[in-house]
Amino acid sequence: MLEMGKIEKLWIESFLDNEAGAQPRNIDGKTKFYALVNPENFTRKYAIEYVDQNIPNTTQQAKYFRTKPEEFKLDLLIDGTGVVKDAGIINIGITNPFEDSDNDVTARIELLKKFCYNYEGEIHRPCYIKICWGTTDGLFKGILTSLDIDYKLFRPDGKPIRAMAHISLISAVNPEEAVRLEDNRSPDITHQRIFKAGDHYTLLVNKIYNDQNYYIDVARANKMPGFRKIAQGAKINFPPIK
Repeated sequence: MLEMGKIEKLWIESFLDNEAGAQPRNIDGKTKFYALVNPENFTRKYAIEYVDQNIPNTTQQAKYFRTKPEEFKLDLLIDGTGVVKDAGIINIGITNPFEDSDNDVTARIELLKKFCYNYEGEIHRPCYIKICWGTTDGLFKGILTSLDIDYKLFRPDGKPIRAMAHISLISAVNPEEAVRLEDNRSPDITHQRIFKAGDHYTLLVNKIYNDQNYYIDVARANKMPGFRKIAQGAKINFPPIK
């Protein structure tokens, strides 16, 4: 249960690896980039893509193609004017990054870029990032698609002292998690099953295609000499229906 009055700060973690259990990177002595002020809102976008197969004078509908990666957007205020004091950061043992500074937000923006934007030669791409807010599991895990910085206020010498970072991400899950989430059974996609004790070949065909009459086509695609005595552990591919 959250403590009453305690501010749970949003933070960003950066990873070289997308596997479960990967450790966050240490960047300039920090493993977390804390928001000075929590965002007022964020956006999650879910979209499905279809192949347009509408034929004039028919009732045929557009055909499902794929579920697109989830999109996530949030805005982070980066303020060095002094208007925002500790903003609850002291409560979690973090000092205000602009305390005893010249209020220039440039270095803070560069640190944000190191967490989510800069190219990493070790993996030949920018890093994976995780947005966390009040939960160790993370609010969102993905990769950056865009980072827009709006500079709002400036010192007389032109140095920026307030900016708004507009962060856009798409989801990124490791291959094992993707398979678990999709559990795709469409007959238009190749599937592979490992034949186990108790399995029945024609029932597997029916489960994939909703029609067991494709058993000869599947056997031919797998170059099976027969399907009445299939060895346990055998891998059977179920190709798309043409």
